[in-house]
Amino acid sequence: MPANLSLFKISPSTPIFKAIQKIDKNSREFVIVVDKNFKILGTVTDGDIRRAILKAIDLKQPVKKIMNPHPKTIGLDADQAKTLQVMKKFKIRQLPIVNSEGRLVDVVFMDDLMANLQSRAYALIMAGGQGTRLRPLTNDKPKPMLSVGEKPILETIINQLRENDIRNIFIAINYKGKQIENHFKNGDRFGVNIEYLKETKKMGTAGALSLLPKHINDTLLVLNADLLTRLNFQRLLSFHETGNYDATMAVKEFDYQVPYGVVSLDKNQNVTQIDEKPVHHFFVNAGIYALSPSCISYVPKNKFLDITQLMVSLMKKNRKIGAFPVREYWIDIGMHKDFEKANEDFSIHFEP
Repeated sequence: MPANLSLFKISPSTPIFKAIQKIDKNSREFVIVVDKNFKILGTVTDGDIRRAILKAIDLKQPVKKIMNPHPKTIGLDADQAKTLQVMKKFKIRQLPIVNSEGRLVDVVFMDDLMANLQSRAYALIMAGGQGTRLRPLTNDKPKPMLSVGEKPILETIINQLRENDIRNIFIAINYKGKQIENHFKNGDRFGVNIEYLKETKKMGTAGALSLLPKHINDTLLVLNADLLTRLNFQRLLSFHETGNYDATMAVKEFDYQVPYGVVSLDKNQNVTQIDEKPVHHFFVNAGIYALSPSCISYVPKNKFLDITQLMVSLMKKNRKIGAFPVREYWIDIGMHKDFEKANEDFSIHFEP
């Protein structure tokens, strides 16, 4: 069935924030920039949007500022095999179809072409921590089993992975891990396949990677078990693969306002400037990662390792590390105030 092109077409003068709205509405991770005659001028993907956010580009700017002016297209006579070949070669998940005059007539999606193939994607959820900052709530149960919105945090994460067609899941467990095993078992009840990586000691946020079976040879999604987000995980994986990154770290914008006037001094200790309660902008680690298989070889066997240490090791080896900005809802449930906020937010972001 031909695509509803109205969901994808935008003009070059459309503001970037309007393109974001259209991408979110069509759920296909891109839009096509066309002129008044439907001739393709460029494309804008979800990845292009996130790179613009990293560069702090004003989202009121026209979308032509960030579009790819030389997108891949395919003709009307191309069969499915040829279309898949082009998509795989250039690592793209959407391909506009054009007529002999270069005008948009349809669009085809990798997800549709491969709908009948079993997903090979794997995820590893790090659920072995003790959750000490949430005591006494975690005295009798592990933090991932705390209820937010009347269900365990971990259950919401697993449901989202399934909705994102990630059905092969490893869960690293340690502290009160038996409760997690007893609740989720092999995952059948949740429409996924679950295997457990059992830590016999504290292994940090990356040590459990050394416990993975040898057959994992595809990109691995790694995420902490104490966060809730509306991020589409396939968008992160697509960003990782099209960017040819060895590892990709999801990051979240964070603003911190200094509660005082900040005074600048020169070398003679004279006051040169006073900034009243300035706001500093940062990107913080969101606890979600995409790792290429080669990254796992940097993890020492059965030893403590935090994932930030792994990232530093990769950078020292000049491996390519990407940053994927999360613009969707995200909360790290580290402290009591976060737990309370997550419960307040749940009905807004996670229920129909």
